[in-house]
Amino acid sequence: MQSEKCMFKDRYWDFESEGFVTFKCSEPAIKDNLCVFHHPEYWKENEKQVRERFHEKVEAARRNKEKLVCRGYNLPSIEATGEFESSVYFSRTKFHGMANFSNARFCKVAGFPHAEFSENADFFHTTFSGVADFFGAQFSKEAKFERARFSESAFFTNLRKDSKEGPVLFFTDVNFEKPELVWFGQFDLANTSFLYTDVSKINIGETVTWGSDRRIFDERRADRAEHAVHYGIVATVYRRLRQNLESKMRYTDAGRFFIGEMECKRKSARVNNPVLRWIRTNIFSALAWYKYMSNYGESYRRVILWVLLAPAAVALLITVPQMSQPSEFITILLQNLQNCIYAFFQLKTDNPVELALRILSLLLMGQLYISLRRQFERRYKG
Repeated sequence: MQSEKCMFKDRYWDFESEGFVTFKCSEPAIKDNLCVFHHPEYWKENEKQVRERFHEKVEAARRNKEKLVCRGYNLPSIEATGEFESSVYFSRTKFHGMANFSNARFCKVAGFPHAEFSENADFFHTTFSGVADFFGAQFSKEAKFERARFSESAFFTNLRKDSKEGPVLFFTDVNFEKPELVWFGQFDLANTSFLYTDVSKINIGETVTWGSDRRIFDERRADRAEHAVHYGIVATVYRRLRQNLESKMRYTDAGRFFIGEMECKRKSARVNNPVLRWIRTNIFSALAWYKYMSNYGESYRRVILWVLLAPAAVALLITVPQMSQPSEFITILLQNLQNCIYAFFQLKTDNPVELALRILSLLLMGQLYISLRRQFERRYKG
């Protein structure tokens, strides 16, 4: 025999009372002592009924200006736009279909901790005037927060994923009015876009990862030539991320974003022909040679390798045309190597080739100084 009311009961954190409160479902039980929302299977064959009942609850909460608590619900595709004057809690709710909250206005708490979004989640142009809590939420596909506005605290920490690639999160043109209250932590942001969003002051936890190929999602989009995503804008994203981590003295992580910033600047040449663009960005580019010599000042090891190889390479280059017999190779090479080493360290110059080597030496020594200084700063300041 079914009970009159749904048996679901659970506790959740209430931001307004600043403590845990007990939620007891007041919906009538329809199967297995559970209501249309809390039964894990009922929604599959009764989507229309579940959706209509959900919209009734939303409208009743709005009309009475009451808190809307949807703790542990199972929902099909739903649309919940418009204004919510009171707090809204979707704690541990499973959105089995599209969750459309676009253009919604949450005047108080918008709680989605441990919510599961099986399909796309749309928060386009949504206003979060109170706390926005997505702690432990699971996004399976796309989550769009484009042009959203966050006025108070926002928590995007301990986010979960149900696939190796992870979801795609769009924080494009987002306004964080109090960035010091915004938290991203314990999650892989490899597929997260921050185009046109100022992330220079938000909190990025040390447990955040950015994928394995050292490129943020927006740079990969620019590499694919996606519409309206170009390297100049991506360089700005990198710069803001770098500024964020430098302000927290996380210099090693900041160095990675500096490399990404410089890479985007190098690749930003607007040349339509792919061959000419490659030549322009990889050969006739000062930034390209900056990369080759020292990885934009981030690798002192690369500079030292150049210092060791440059005199030997030039000595070998000028030895070959000077040889008249193979037996002379070692003697001439050693003499040329000695001359090149003298020239490299600004001690002697006898011909234009050695003069060019001296100029290269000055560039490399400058790069070595920059690289070592950065390593020193990171070791003793970070």
